[in-house]
Amino acid sequence: MLSPQVRDRLKKSIPGVTGLLGLRARLARTARIRTYLTSHTEPALHLGCGGNLLPGWLNTDLIPERSLVVPLDCTRPLPFATGTFNRVFSEHMIEHIPFAAACSLFAECHRVLRPGGSIRLATPDLAKICGMHSGQTEPGVAAYLAWSRPRYAVGGPGSAAAHVINSLFYHHGHRFLFDAETLSAALTQAGFHNCAVRTPGQSKLPGMSGLEHHGHVMGHAFNELETLVVEAVA
Repeated sequence: MLSPQVRDRLKKSIPGVTGLLGLRARLARTARIRTYLTSHTEPALHLGCGGNLLPGWLNTDLIPERSLVVPLDCTRPLPFATGTFNRVFSEHMIEHIPFAAACSLFAECHRVLRPGGSIRLATPDLAKICGMHSGQTEPGVAAYLAWSRPRYAVGGPGSAAAHVINSLFYHHGHRFLFDAETLSAALTQAGFHNCAVRTPGQSKLPGMSGLEHHGHVMGHAFNELETLVVEAVA
């Protein structure tokens, strides 16, 4: 495998090498996808996996941190045939792409799922986040704000809620925050049905329980305060 430094030198010194390297990467990705699909009878697609590699899933990410992860840009058409997968899962990824791109992604997920296949999406919950400022808060919010502000929000005077909420909107590369109604409507528009809100880690669908990793980062109680999980069926 070529190192990033070697690739950069080749791009500068050899005309047309960028296209050749791109072709090489696409061929390698295609081979890895084919190997996965031929060795799994119930293929499952994990979008934006980060460091959470799920056993038995095709783990993908925009910029893979590990060699086992397949590079994939979720703002482009998915490189899979129609009806390829039984399940699709993504955790804290869809908020990083514009709303229109997310809607296109949902349509692509519906296309690559087999009839009756399922999708599970976890993302920051707009309604819960806004409720932290309105005073209509759940138990544990004060502790969540005290934990989150020094880690992720901008320092300065004012309420912790204002700083944390602004951080969730404008930091981390976030582009659009969903509430349950909007996410369910977007999935329905893409062709899904039986949309249902779930608790992180819990599911009524086969193979969809215990997938979320975000709670291991921030604590499960804080993750439940921050995260919306919606499942649907193709």
